[in-house]
Amino acid sequence: MNRLVFWVPAFAFISVSTARGIVLSVEPASPVRGEVAAIRVFGDATADTSLAAREAARTGWKVYVEYFPNSKVARDDTLGVTGPAGEVFWEPAFAGIVAVRAIRKKEGGSPEQLATNVSVRFPSVPAGGVLVFLTAGFVLLGGAGWAFVHLLEHKPPGEGRSEPEA
Repeated sequence: MNRLVFWVPAFAFISVSTARGIVLSVEPASPVRGEVAAIRVFGDATADTSLAAREAARTGWKVYVEYFPNSKVARDDTLGVTGPAGEVFWEPAFAGIVAVRAIRKKEGGSPEQLATNVSVRFPSVPAGGVLVFLTAGFVLLGGAGWAFVHLLEHKPPGEGRSEPEA
């Protein structure tokens, strides 16, 4: 029982799947904004099924992406439906956290869902980010250095410091 308590929360944050034996994968694992990435739905390799059954398991998944999930500026996009190869190609429009979902409706039942989160990287180092970093470092460390210099410098009585009255 103790092992179950540890593993359930750990796997709850990795991915969500209501489809047994089917995996949602994004390749590369951390795509770059503006470059094409492949989103693949594939069956478990250890399952003992025929080629036709594996193709049927990969076909018909409607794939969605949500940029900046759980925020006020979240944006949704529908990518398409997977074919027999079980893949959809995607060119990320924004850098940041992206929630990828694949949903397939079953006849007479609740829909199956696969989900995972990926981090989309910037194609290069953002110049604005570097400028903000350097400015913040200058203000914070420069201000601290200035304060220490003025705190530790020797000043004779009557030149800037108030002396206690006796």
